[in-house]
Amino acid sequence: DYSKNIQAVSDAISSAVSNSIPTVEISSLEARLSQLSEEIHSFQKSRNHPASTHDAAVKRESKPSVALPKCIQPPIKDYQVDILDEELLDEVSRFLTECKESGKFSQMNGRAVLKYGESYNYSGDSNAPSSAAIPPVLTAAIDRVTSQCKLTHRPNSVLINYFPPSSGAEESMLPFHCDDEPEILADSDIATISIGEVRKISFMPIHEGQTPTKNTEMSLESNSVYIMTRSSQAWFKHGIKATQQTKVTPSIGRYSITLRTVDKKFRRSTIILGDSNTKTIKFGSGVGTMGQSFPGERVKAGKVGLIDPCHCIGYSNAVIVCGTNDLRVDNLRGENAIYQLVDILRMKIEQIKKLSP
Repeated sequence: DYSKNIQAVSDAISSAVSNSIPTVEISSLEARLSQLSEEIHSFQKSRNHPASTHDAAVKRESKPSVALPKCIQPPIKDYQVDILDEELLDEVSRFLTECKESGKFSQMNGRAVLKYGESYNYSGDSNAPSSAAIPPVLTAAIDRVTSQCKLTHRPNSVLINYFPPSSGAEESMLPFHCDDEPEILADSDIATISIGEVRKISFMPIHEGQTPTKNTEMSLESNSVYIMTRSSQAWFKHGIKATQQTKVTPSIGRYSITLRTVDKKFRRSTIILGDSNTKTIKFGSGVGTMGQSFPGERVKAGKVGLIDPCHCIGYSNAVIVCGTNDLRVDNLRGENAIYQLVDILRMKIEQIKKLSP
């Protein structure tokens, strides 16, 4: 599937580029490309030998440091209390209690889990959903959250965690992690409903030097919902610490119902960061598109400096098709500009790899 996806994208890009370029005499171009290839090879060798004559002759600015773009994603997009009306809250609470008492939950480290809907697995978990069909009571909760919180997609996967009473129970916790599995849609929201005792969720910046957010902890009230974006998972880990005291007497523990939008096909998703040569490439379904088997997005990037690594978060593949505008005669100011362009492109690629490993 991976090789077919890359080949399909490659064919689409080749077709788009060839259709956008007029027919010209190519013999002179071939000669220039051969010369350029030799120059690039020479440049690469010179970079491996800083004391070479080439480097001494070409004075240029130092290589830009590989710093990440400024984080504009908060750890939590939205938080609302009293998300379910009284009747629906009672129904959901009874459903959760019945599931626990009937042994439907699977025990994991610090909690017990139960799944419904589309299959969703993460590190350390290989449990299959209890049912591909989501029970009506949970469907009603999904409808409520989707409408009230204006989610970008309607969730189709439910993961329920049960945390036993936290008073003196060191084992009741959730390890720090990111919801960054490849089947989660890149532009989707991740919603979690809390029912039961109050617990604090903690957020930890992932990248060194990342500006800490003031919302490093948040108390999750019963019948509340918090929303995270898929993009925020590239910036923050979240978890629930073990040593917390209950605020509900008698303690019933806490249930979390996490709603995600997943698609196994998204494991081969692709984003194209391209100039005008790629504008005819369309993702989606129907005539003239890449088709539903190859999900993705095309984002305009007319020049290398305009590539935004944040757009790549959540995609399995990133294809860069730009640079010709940077190399136009009127945009170049000598040989040094080419070296700087290579450094900028390398920096962008490193940023993409950090945010979307």
